Amino acid sequence: MLECWQRLGHAKISTTLDLYGHLYHEMQAEAASILDQLVTPILVDLTKTEDQHSVIDQNQTS
Repeated sequence: MLECWQRLGHAKISTTLDLYGHLYHEMQAEAASILDQLVTPILVDLTKTEDQHSVIDQNQTS
């Protein structure tokens, strides 16, 4: 937000926050969603004994 304030030339950062603050939360939610999609969870077969745990192939679960 500081970068926006400086570039827009508002006298106070509070002016920038009042006008554009709602966008910050929207961008945070969008960034979190994108990261969730990029980070693929590793599935583990927990039905096997501790010595036999294996990672499940993502192609088999589709």
